[in-house]
Amino acid sequence: MVDQRIIRKEIFRLLIPNVAESALQMLAAFITTAMVGRLAAEDIAAQGIALRVMSFFWVVFRGIGVGATVAIAIQYGAGQTAQCRRMAEQAYLTAIPTAIFLSLLASLFSSQLLSIFTHDPVLIARASSYLRLAIWYLPFAAVMSITTAAFSGQGNTRTPMFIAMVLNGINIAAGYVAIFGLGSLGGLGLRGAAAATLISQSLSCCLGICLLYRLSGPFAGVPKAGSFFRPEGVYLSAIYSTGLPAACENILWQLSAVVMTKVILTYGTESYAAFQLGLQAEELTELTALAFITCSTSLTARAIGSRDAERFRAYFQQLKRIALAAALAAMGLLILFPYPLMALLTDKTELWKTGASYVLIMGFVQIPQVLTKVYSGAIRSTGGKRIPMYIAALVIWGFRIPLILLIGLVWHFNITYLWIIIAADMVFRMVLSVLYFRKKNLLHFVDRLQANEMAVSGNIAANESVPAAI
Repeated sequence: MVDQRIIRKEIFRLLIPNVAESALQMLAAFITTAMVGRLAAEDIAAQGIALRVMSFFWVVFRGIGVGATVAIAIQYGAGQTAQCRRMAEQAYLTAIPTAIFLSLLASLFSSQLLSIFTHDPVLIARASSYLRLAIWYLPFAAVMSITTAAFSGQGNTRTPMFIAMVLNGINIAAGYVAIFGLGSLGGLGLRGAAAATLISQSLSCCLGICLLYRLSGPFAGVPKAGSFFRPEGVYLSAIYSTGLPAACENILWQLSAVVMTKVILTYGTESYAAFQLGLQAEELTELTALAFITCSTSLTARAIGSRDAERFRAYFQQLKRIALAAALAAMGLLILFPYPLMALLTDKTELWKTGASYVLIMGFVQIPQVLTKVYSGAIRSTGGKRIPMYIAALVIWGFRIPLILLIGLVWHFNITYLWIIIAADMVFRMVLSVLYFRKKNLLHFVDRLQANEMAVSGNIAANESVPAAI
């Protein structure tokens, strides 16, 4: 039997640095948003729609990172360190040129992309100025997504936490100087926030690569398993068979966010600015929730790689308990302090009510939001690579989008009803994830895997022992 205390210790060893990393990212984004929140409401909304375009491209590489984490964790669980390095390098080889191409595309056609959300020429001009500079963070962020996967897949979340500390410290300091100026040096306003993003991402990318390959990093003494510039189908298949469905799932969410943005902008620029601030306040808990999907994916995949059925079950059960406790804490924060959170983000009191209503409603769905992450990670590692994507597609396009269009464009209900639909979406996604997990009896996935391998091995041995026919 697996010692539950050891299991909890392993989980916290992976989870705490991951949560700390997410918290640092959230804190930097929170502070940067608070700085932009001191600018005009048009600047807040302009950054919001520009970030929507950036997020649409970014989720592709977050999906690749998920695929790389699963592939590396399985190889690491099987003791194949050299294959871990090869997996990461194959991901770099394909992700970097893709990120450069997408950055160029967004930079050249920024106005056209932003016009999807609004036809306000002032808003498009401000957002385009921000986007053309900030989008070049994408190649660095793509590299960092894979670098983080290389560390996390091998059970090291402390190094990504350290990198996040450096990244966010630079982002805050550079953001303040670039946005507001220092002494006789004038600030750049919204473009200053874009410049700070680019500076911090590029420096953290260089630091991450250095720590991965140098200074006794996990790949420092590992020999190459092939040429960096030669793609190999077996590795790319292992990464992208999980990574592409994860990316598609994220893209579905981003497409729904495009529709949400267009609908909310019909309520006015100030309503969208308040929504954007509310989203940032919610990320106090959302980024922490994302740590659970990384831990669930990495730990269950590692148990599968080592064919340890008891450890697989123990990881999953303990992760659920810990996730529930974290969700309750997040729930208390968002429900009890929606107005103080909004006050931290902006001094414009006219935005507080709309933003606080969003934060409050999101507080009530923290439990399904976090538990879905745990289930999705385990489903992916057990071979259900497309299942989270199918669930997302069903809930988003079968429930969320139709109702949002009806409420916002046909019935013209109060904007609060839009927040209720988003919350209900999260509940349905958790229900479907739980039903799939139980129907497939994934808690005993490793037992079945071992039984199948033993049956195959027994058949081979039996065939070898039979004399060849004369």
